[in-house]
Amino acid sequence: MRARQLAAAFNDTHIQEITANKIREFINSMPLALRSKVNVKVHAGTFFNWCIEQGYVETNPVKLHIKMPESEIQIMSLDAVRELLKAAKASRYADVVAYVAISLFAGVRVNEIHQLRWEDIDLSTRTIEVNAQASKVRKQRFVDINDTLLAWIAPIRKGKKGKLIGKNWRRRWEATLKAAGYDKNNSLGQNILRHTAASMMIAVSHRGLVSEQLGNSPQVLATSYRRPVPKVVAERFWALRP
Repeated sequence: MRARQLAAAFNDTHIQEITANKIREFINSMPLALRSKVNVKVHAGTFFNWCIEQGYVETNPVKLHIKMPESEIQIMSLDAVRELLKAAKASRYADVVAYVAISLFAGVRVNEIHQLRWEDIDLSTRTIEVNAQASKVRKQRFVDINDTLLAWIAPIRKGKKGKLIGKNWRRRWEATLKAAGYDKNNSLGQNILRHTAASMMIAVSHRGLVSEQLGNSPQVLATSYRRPVPKVVAERFWALRP
């Protein structure tokens, strides 16, 4: 839908003539909430990254930044986090536990997790390798496995190979969400786990270090990912264990 709107808006414009100002005017003209505008920007940026790889353009014109009000940045409460972790553990599926733990305690993006392999999780170096192809920004990075994530991931990592997320994922994930108290009328937003991770990290760490961990600039973290969290709440979050 958004791709068709983008194509229609620039139907008579050569791709190399599309500038940051034109992209900004297009997004600002759309009757959407700020969160939806951010999503449009992300999709447009991904498209232009692909165009760079194909040699169609040399630079990505999608450089505008839309500041999100703190009220629109959703994170999970500590009780909600506990219930989701409890449901994931009770599912007894390694990929469900890994998905929840890596999302909450490392802040890895949904699409990046779906492209991870068990071999990318190295407990000896305590890192998770997110390769450039999996990364939204097309840059390789190594995500640190902190003590909390290690406690959740170590018991299920040993000996596993291949794709982290197994077949019939949707069925297992929907069952886990239902066990945690979510349904069609009370859904869990796609980015809420990553936003929760970012908020909890910033509460106890330096923003620059968090930026490296999540693969975003410090400015983007501050304006589009973070809600203020009391340090005592963050400390309880990082103390969560299986």
